[in-house]
Amino acid sequence: MKHLIITIFLASSPFLLAQKMTLELSVSGNCHHCKQRIEKAAKIKGVSVCNWNMNTEKLLLEFNTKKTNVSEIKQAILEVGHDVEDLKATDEIYNSLPDCCLHRGNKKSCH
Repeated sequence: MKHLIITIFLASSPFLLAQKMTLELSVSGNCHHCKQRIEKAAKIKGVSVCNWNMNTEKLLLEFNTKKTNVSEIKQAILEVGHDVEDLKATDEIYNSLPDCCLHRGNKKSCH
């Protein structure tokens, strides 16, 4: 009987390991265009929930840690011109954003 209990525990132990992670990141942006761009960029393989709040500039994520990681998600967002936490998108990509999406310095509103 002891052997059976140990076997069941070992067989089910992979399911006990965290595969789903919930995380909130600070992502700079201004408007609904930014929201669409940020969420589309962050929705890479393994991300199941992705919601950027314009007012708080916080991105709520839920993702499978076996399929992606925080660094990959941050990189995807940087590649579309939005700063994430303490990381800055390249000036070249940032400067290609529409005027209303330029989030560094003075914020501009969309028409």
